[in-house]
Amino acid sequence: MRSLGPAAKVLVPQLQDRLTDPDVRIQCSAATSLFNVGEPRVRVEAAKVLGKLGFDAIGTKRILKEAPKEDETIDADVRKAAAVAYAAIDEADDADAEAGNRRSRDIERSKNVEFLRLCLFGSDHFACHQAAVALARLGPSAQAAVADLRRTLAGDHLGPGSRAARSAADNFEPDSLDYVDMLARGSAAWALGEIGSAAISAVPELRAALGYRWPDIRASAAKAIGKLGPAAKDAVPELRYALSDPASDVRKAAATSLGLLAPAARAAIVDLQQTAQADIRSQGSARRP
Repeated sequence: MRSLGPAAKVLVPQLQDRLTDPDVRIQCSAATSLFNVGEPRVRVEAAKVLGKLGFDAIGTKRILKEAPKEDETIDADVRKAAAVAYAAIDEADDADAEAGNRRSRDIERSKNVEFLRLCLFGSDHFACHQAAVALARLGPSAQAAVADLRRTLAGDHLGPGSRAARSAADNFEPDSLDYVDMLARGSAAWALGEIGSAAISAVPELRAALGYRWPDIRASAAKAIGKLGPAAKDAVPELRYALSDPASDVRKAAATSLGLLAPAARAAIVDLQQTAQADIRSQGSARRP
């Protein structure tokens, strides 16, 4: 339009009317044309509209950026308006790119979760352990794997009916399994805790795990329960019992989780005090020659 000279000014009022058009594409086209007219007041108005359009005006970044370079005598207000509009569009561009990256990451994580869920099953206990660790690191993004992690923690990860194939569940002693299987279960408990409130359905398995003879699993289960939040209050009785666990890591985890489950754990305050006092006494005894 600038090449049309004075003739272009006849179109200015019509283009200004289009700055409020419901279609952002028409707004953008009108503002771009007005910015090229040459009248400072109009150019400032046009630049402001482009800035408000943000990402929808992404194609005008070059025009806004190059305008001051093309015309050294450009009005100071126009220069400022162009700079502000360019910054706004550039920020919107970055935000859109970040959103695109997030979408890509979410899709990739979803694919990873599906793969890791498959790795939780089978006779390779170490692969199961590694899959559970990877799911733990994904945190809430791994919530689709909650049911699989529950089965892993309960010992049903070897395949359908694996628990039934063993001796009666009441006679099952977790510490009779090999060490790597126990690692897998502990990692499953950890992953459930890292997923957070979305794993609240795992409370029954975590409560049961507090009774396992393997202290690492008991500690992981105790920590996980606290991370599920107040909705895990049904586990308070088991956590109170765990305050007298022979393993200090389990006692510490239980105490921390009871604090996170307040006010449902108010009844455990006396237990917490007694545990703390007992630990202080035991530490004092250990320091004596």
